[in-house]
This record gives sequence, C-alpha cells and structure tokens, in this order.
Amino acid sequence: MIKVMPILAGMLAIAVVTTPLAVKAGPNYQGKRAAIELTQEQRTQMEQIYRNTRSQMEAILTPEQKQRFQAALEQRRGMRAAIAAMNLSPEQQTQLRNIMQSARTQKDAILTSQQKQQLQEWRSERQQQQNQ
Repeated sequence: MIKVMPILAGMLAIAVVTTPLAVKAGPNYQGKRAAIELTQEQRTQMEQIYRNTRSQMEAILTPEQKQRFQAALEQRRGMRAAIAAMNLSPEQQTQLRNIMQSARTQKDAILTSQQKQQLQEWRSERQQQQNQ
C-alpha cells in the first residue's frame, strides 16, 4: 500500500481538491499550484480530461469510500490518512493507478515542451519541500 500512496494521493488530490494538473493561469500566481500559462484551448482540453478522470474514479469508489475520504479531508487529517480511510481494495488501487496514468499521458500530450519543463521543476521543488 505504501508504494501506491503517492500515486493515489496525487490522483485524489487532483480529482477532489484541485484543478487539472494543479495549474493556475497567470504569470504572478503564487501558492501551492504551479504557475503555468495555458492557452484557452489547453484549458478546455484539461477540463475535459479532468471531468473524464473524475467520473472514472468516482465509478470505482463506493459511496462509503467517498464519504470516508471527504470526512478525513474535512477533519484535516491529511491526504495519506484520507486515502487510508477509504480502505481501497487491491483491484481499486490498480484501477485508479491506471486511470491516473492515462490522464497524465493525456495531459502531457497537451503541454508544450516549455510547459512540461516548468511543471517538472515545480514538481521537483514540491518533492524537496515534502522531504525536508
């Protein structure tokens, strides 16, 4: 389960509490999200991927799992605790991992090489901050 946690945390964070790719348009945006400029076409494509991904993920989770996850987030127990609270089956873990890998591939196909580089730099910075 521990190896699955980072994938699930990212997946569920995207699906439940953030916008697609954790991207915020605007050159001066500062915060927890990456500052990557998206064209209107890219934004529309990202929103479609987000909607499709979320509906696929929601189809896998039981109503009880959705409630447990939301309750843990509302209690500010953290993403790992929220994921653990859902008690995902191995089959659900595999299905969710596949959905997220597919979504990431689709999102990467939309971004330019410069946007991909900016996103990678942002992810590296976040990883370093989490490891401190």
